[in-house]
Amino acid sequence: MHLFSLQYLPTISYLQSLIKAEAITFEVMEHYQRQTYRNRCEIYTADGVHKLVVPIDHHSGVKARKVMRDVRIAYQDPWQMQHCRTIQSAYQSSSYYEYFEAEFVKLYETKHIYLADLNLAAIEMLLKFLKKPFIYSSTEEYFRLPIGMEDHREVFQIREDGIVPEYYQVFQSRKGYIGNLSSIDMLFNCGPQKMKELLGV
Repeated sequence: MHLFSLQYLPTISYLQSLIKAEAITFEVMEHYQRQTYRNRCEIYTADGVHKLVVPIDHHSGVKARKVMRDVRIAYQDPWQMQHCRTIQSAYQSSSYYEYFEAEFVKLYETKHIYLADLNLAAIEMLLKFLKKPFIYSSTEEYFRLPIGMEDHREVFQIREDGIVPEYYQVFQSRKGYIGNLSSIDMLFNCGPQKMKELLGV
């Protein structure tokens, strides 16, 4: 059993470990942690690393330490349109963006109420592109030291380079290679088959 936190458009190393895990459980009963990959990801734009952040509805009680399962997304600003356009601008010249654009548009057209549901939908979409099954369970209570599980909840909370082999990136000639970004960077630049080879899955 492998226990993971839920990331938004997760890092390459996170997705690699997730695919290799034999049995997946997602932590949804932990207290929500701000400024982590739970509601943000990093992509490669013409200006370098760019953070895409999903806004949280602070009026729904996050300040009162809500658990991840109950964290709601805020829709006062058009963040979905902004994320979709930023991704398009960053990757429209990549080799594979056009093949997956419609699915990303569909993801952002869906108005998820809870952050956990958005993250699950994004992970499911990525695994579908890689033709990998998505079978999982979710926690029903929080354990600081879970028994009988390999705990990955805090392993992927910072971006570490050099974890997977390098691959071509659209803006590499300007800014150099940047490793372990959101897994969509590898998807759009390499395509699903090459991505699976690089991830060793």
